[in-house]
Amino acid sequence: MEVLCSSRWCCPVCESPLQQRRPRQRGAVQCQLIAEPETLHAWHVSKICSTCPLVRKFWCGFQEILINGKWVKQVDNPHPLYFFVSKKLGVAGSWLRRWRYRMYLHRASFLHEGVLLRLLDPTVQAQVRLQLARAWGREILWRRSADAEPVVRERLASQLLALPLEKLLEVNWSWYEPMMFQRRWTQLLTSGDRLDICAIDGNAQLHRRTCGQPHAEVVYYPAIEKFLLRACSRSPHGRETLCPFHASQRDSLLQANPGEGEVASHRLKRALYAESDVCYLEVKMDGFAGWQPAETVNQTVLNRYFAKLADGTIRRRRQRREEVRSQKWRGFRPRSRKYLAPWSSEQARAESSCQTHKEGEQHVAAASKSAGFLLAVSSGGMIVDIQELVCAESLSQRYCFLSTLATRWPQLAIICHDDACHLKLFALQHRRSTAVAERLAAMDYIVDRFHAPGHCGEYCAQHCLPTIEDNKRLLGTFPTEIAEIVNSEMTPLGHTIHHMGKFFAQLVVSECTDVHNLSRLLALRDKQRADAKKRGRGTIQPSLRPFVFELLMNSSMHTVSGKQYRQPYERKGNIRIPARVLCACRRFPSKF
Repeated sequence: MEVLCSSRWCCPVCESPLQQRRPRQRGAVQCQLIAEPETLHAWHVSKICSTCPLVRKFWCGFQEILINGKWVKQVDNPHPLYFFVSKKLGVAGSWLRRWRYRMYLHRASFLHEGVLLRLLDPTVQAQVRLQLARAWGREILWRRSADAEPVVRERLASQLLALPLEKLLEVNWSWYEPMMFQRRWTQLLTSGDRLDICAIDGNAQLHRRTCGQPHAEVVYYPAIEKFLLRACSRSPHGRETLCPFHASQRDSLLQANPGEGEVASHRLKRALYAESDVCYLEVKMDGFAGWQPAETVNQTVLNRYFAKLADGTIRRRRQRREEVRSQKWRGFRPRSRKYLAPWSSEQARAESSCQTHKEGEQHVAAASKSAGFLLAVSSGGMIVDIQELVCAESLSQRYCFLSTLATRWPQLAIICHDDACHLKLFALQHRRSTAVAERLAAMDYIVDRFHAPGHCGEYCAQHCLPTIEDNKRLLGTFPTEIAEIVNSEMTPLGHTIHHMGKFFAQLVVSECTDVHNLSRLLALRDKQRADAKKRGRGTIQPSLRPFVFELLMNSSMHTVSGKQYRQPYERKGNIRIPARVLCACRRFPSKF
């Protein structure tokens, strides 16, 4: 078998020569190499430094350092052919580089790839699917770090093989996501598409499993100075329906006798958002931090707690009524304007009679345990920006996505969307918060032609339909249904990311988006080449015209069987003029 070892020959600390272990010795293991089209087996031997006080082992592509009794992995001199996740498993670099293309073009998945490898070779590890996912995620992150700042790559070298994959992506997402957007922006400029218009759409079929605990996360958007209140986006573990954090809260019961003590607070939980869903009551006892079902508390304690609440509510209402009457004005409790939640879109939905929004009971119930994606697509089908969509496609999440897009895209002025009327009204409702919010309210929102028949409201007929003359002028030749076309190409990836974590699913979709844009650029280049050939088929470049006329005057003829034939082409220096061009010059001399 082949022997693999580190490419380092001297210790980086003391610069003394390293001692290499031999096969079947301590410090040497048999490893599997996932390659194409088969798996390979080799000896993976380590190198050690006998003079350095710090205990470390140098393996192929990484090193192990003994810190506080634990071996910690760090990247060290990566191997040019193989990427090792551990001492016993490595993946070929060719497989890793091709995998994102196979996911997008061939609809491959880690699950079926692992099944195929197990069928071809029974000695493959049982959890090869997870190992392949971890290897590809770490390798693509290490490859992308080459374009980032040097300090990012230095920090990543100590984290790449030490942290779990999901935690690793969460720590490094702050530089990876902006870098990928800059890459997509460069691709947009290369394509030559319009910079003042884009189409946005949500894809709920390209989704993963989520916890879905209502109103569990708060995300701040500095562009509009708003807090987005949404459901929990963490992934459940195994067959569980909730994430580990909320599952532990649900399963934590009081150790003491639940009948003793007093109730401190209560909350009403609803599994989904619909009114017809089953609600269950949870209470928190004095001196305890966790919530527990109300069935575990004595009924007498509950009655006493709710009687106390009712008495306080009655007294508070009487006092407030007296204060209002004395001040001669009708008071109300204003709701905070800093939070965007499902109730923030009630006014926008009420002002338009079109039933095209996706915040109804059936939409929320269907998407309560999943997370899709929002896409921003250019006129040529280039995906410019992408963001995860948690649960239903609410107006608040679309508005926050649009605020981030407007900050990154300064030329954007026209939005094409299937629910443009409600999004426009929502932007007008929140226009006074920041300058970006004012800009969003001033943009033109147009419904795409595919969904236009469903918009029968008065507001759409006056402002949003694509058949309006002003909107026709703004659209020009822009294909309004381009977002639906791109969504249909991305939807088959849903089975690939369904069981992935939050950040790993976004990593896979981001890399497949990059492959999608590259395929669009290649198709555009081929089209330009074909158009250039068609345009140049009947004309000659101005610099070649003198040579063409000279060849017409002095072209040589040759005789075959008593008949004269012109040579298939004539040369003038390094320039070759085809015979068909010479014939065209004779027939149409005015063109040359």
